[in-house]
Formats: sequence, structure tokens, C-alpha cells
Amino acid sequence: MFLFSSPHHRQHYQSILHTILRQLSPEHLLGCSSDGVFGDWHEAEQVPALALSGAVLPNVQIKPLRLTDSQFARPGQQSAAVGGKTGD
Repeated sequence: MFLFSSPHHRQHYQSILHTILRQLSPEHLLGCSSDGVFGDWHEAEQVPALALSGAVLPNVQIKPLRLTDSQFARPGQQSAAVGGKTGD
């Protein structure tokens, strides 16, 4: 399951998380915040928005990971977060 949220909901992230986990019990929940949230075939930009998307994927194993800003590679480098090595 994927959750996309505008930063307008920042103060409610924990409540949103607990509600999704309690009501839907997803095996995995991945999420991010963004100024633009895409859903229902349009993008809501710089307004309060949430989008939740789920799928049933038989015989697929998912290994979630967490990335922070410091783990992203600079241009021309491969990210160490996904198994590569960063450059000099």
C-alpha cells in the first residue's frame, strides 16, 4: 500500500498512520509527502491532499526500505542506499 500526503497533514501523520494500519492492516505501508499529490486522474498541488493506493500482488515479495535526504546520491553518483557505492 502506498500513501502520498501533502505537508498540510503533517500534524496528523501519526493519526493517519494508525487509522490505516487499524482499518486496512496492510502487510506493507510505504509513504511520502509532497507538494503535489496525484489521485483520481488529477494532481492536487499545494492544497491539502491524501492519496492511498493498494494492490494485491500474488507471489511477489516486497522488501521496504527507508531513505532520508542524506542517503540520496549526488548527480553522477550511485546511491549507497540501493546497494551501490557513492563516488568521491
